[in-house]
Amino acid sequence: MKWHPHIHVLYAENYITKDGVIHKSDYLHFDALRKVFLFTITSKIVNLFKKNENNKVSLKQIKSLCEAVKKRCNKGSYFYGPKQTSDTSISSVKAMANYIARYASHPAISERRLTRYDKIEKKIYWYYDPHEDDNTTNEEDKLGRQEIVDNVDDFIKKLIIHIPEKGFQQIRYYGFYSNASYQKYICGSKLFTSKDIDELILRNTYKHGILWAFGYNPLLCQCGYEMIFAYEASYYGGPT
Repeated sequence: MKWHPHIHVLYAENYITKDGVIHKSDYLHFDALRKVFLFTITSKIVNLFKKNENNKVSLKQIKSLCEAVKKRCNKGSYFYGPKQTSDTSISSVKAMANYIARYASHPAISERRLTRYDKIEKKIYWYYDPHEDDNTTNEEDKLGRQEIVDNVDDFIKKLIIHIPEKGFQQIRYYGFYSNASYQKYICGSKLFTSKDIDELILRNTYKHGILWAFGYNPLLCQCGYEMIFAYEASYYGGPT
């Protein structure tokens, strides 16, 4: 609907110290995080313009804009953290991973939200449910489902801004999740058994990865035997 850059964060409820001790960390101070995040991102924007003096916009203008944002957002950046109940909480690791993965692999809008296409008028009919209603108990204060009618060209413009630039990294890993983290090698034995580690490595292979994710062996032939890789051929005139 509008230009709204944002991030989704998967935050671990445990952390590991340099000496390999695991500690619980399941409390997040949202009020403080909002302010720290806003201060950090505005500071980085100002520093970026300090380094690049060839910008058409002056550093004074950027500082003024950032200060205006801080005054307007006096409680910090917006964080969508609904109160968790037995109905809304995501209890399993797999469910949480599926929830986060939607934003990395799915389009900006689900097809089920496109209700109608008028070929003659060239208009798209679609809807969305505002987040502002999530924690509102009073029915009179709820905005309710919003029905939108867009010209086809305007609708496509809204979609294509979600297409990342070539090579843009949509998912980043920090701390223990990072591939460069040395802690996973030091503390891996505390988090996984040797059997777990062997299974995780095995999943990286094509056959076992598909078998684990979808429950079938992709190499199994109808005759009951597994297919064996014999050779590969290029259908585009390349080497065989």
